[in-house]
Amino acid sequence: MAHMRTQINLLTKHIVTKSEKVNVVGQQNRYEDQDVDLDETLSLTESEEEWVTTKKIFRIITLEIRVTILEMLVGTMLGMLIETNVLAVKNEIKDEVRTELAVLKDRLDGLENLVQDRFQAAGSVDIEEFKSQLAEMRTQIAKLAVKPVHVPTPIMPESLMQMLTQAPSTQSIDDLWEELPTSKSGKRKHTAREIDEETPTDLAREARR
Repeated sequence: MAHMRTQINLLTKHIVTKSEKVNVVGQQNRYEDQDVDLDETLSLTESEEEWVTTKKIFRIITLEIRVTILEMLVGTMLGMLIETNVLAVKNEIKDEVRTELAVLKDRLDGLENLVQDRFQAAGSVDIEEFKSQLAEMRTQIAKLAVKPVHVPTPIMPESLMQMLTQAPSTQSIDDLWEELPTSKSGKRKHTAREIDEETPTDLAREARR
């Protein structure tokens, strides 16, 4: 009986020792699985952040391109509009001047005829001085008719000229690049450190250290 009791005790101790070893190995495997999950989580987090950063960069570059195209269109259309309006105003003024000169010439002709009739009715034929004055006036009118009409070109506001001539600003892109991490490994370490602070101490890691 004593021999059997001894054998049972030895067998029990052996089973208990075996169970403890199995539990330790299971815990180590569980901790190793947690390490793998942690690495996968960190990798997924970095991928998501890189994707978000890429979307931000693409959005800013697209915005800068739109602003540049808009500035080019505004500058071109505004220049064409001003040029078209100036030409229209010049032609309109020239037409008005020609009309006024034609009216003035007709009035001079009518005045000459009227004066001649009055002088003849008064019995005086000395109208040479008057005719010379009318001839001089007609000469000046003829010169005005062929003289080009000067119309001043409108001056664009200085602020508008600066907006159309300056290069598109890339300050927003530069600011974004300054915010991006300079080292992927440094970013990973920082993230891992934050997660380690929130994770309980692992017995398996302590044992390996």
